[in-house]
Amino acid sequence: MALLPSFLLLKLVAVFSSLSLVLCDSAGSLSSQYSLTTSTSFPFPTATLSSSDAQSHIVSKWSLSKGRIQDGPQNLAFVSDPFLSSSSGTSSSGPVLQVTYPKGSYSHDTGGAQFENLWNATDGSTFQSMMISYEVAFANNFDWVKGGKLPGLRGGPNAVGCSGGNQPTGRDCFSTRLMWRKDGAGEIYGYFPTQKERCNENSIQCNSDYGTSISRGSFSFAAGQ
Repeated sequence: MALLPSFLLLKLVAVFSSLSLVLCDSAGSLSSQYSLTTSTSFPFPTATLSSSDAQSHIVSKWSLSKGRIQDGPQNLAFVSDPFLSSSSGTSSSGPVLQVTYPKGSYSHDTGGAQFENLWNATDGSTFQSMMISYEVAFANNFDWVKGGKLPGLRGGPNAVGCSGGNQPTGRDCFSTRLMWRKDGAGEIYGYFPTQKERCNENSIQCNSDYGTSISRGSFSFAAGQ
């Protein structure tokens, strides 16, 4: 439960897709290494936008599933980047997407936001793999509490599986997201078929009720940057 109003900032830089699934912060070099030649990005506004205007922008320009923001649209706004001097990934000085967690929030119903974007090829073909890249920053007073989820990738014919405890069958779907845990410890949180020998690895924590944690604590997030 967040004790103070907190927020995180997102600058969604690019999505590349072609031959291999890769999640990493050095998107440019890896996209070349894996011959990921097709790319797209979310169009950001050139000026700051209030929550209501931000919602209109996202719904009209970000190819949302069912044309709507699923949860927490009132927690979204485009603001000036307060961490511009420490930005490491892009040279843009434009607005960033602010996601607010009100005081006392603890779930997608009470804080943060959730929406799904559809990445469709113009020729109707499907992608066999994708890579997503974005920048994220947390407010100085951000309370990590037990954890929270960040944007990730999801695929497969089952549009409602591989989330919220709905386990994959190996034929229906997959999902991978970054998460923060207590004290900002980072991990990859995924829904995909697991094998016993994998679950015995030190870096993997399998959970039959929810998703699988990969490399928890091998990296971390920091408030104020």
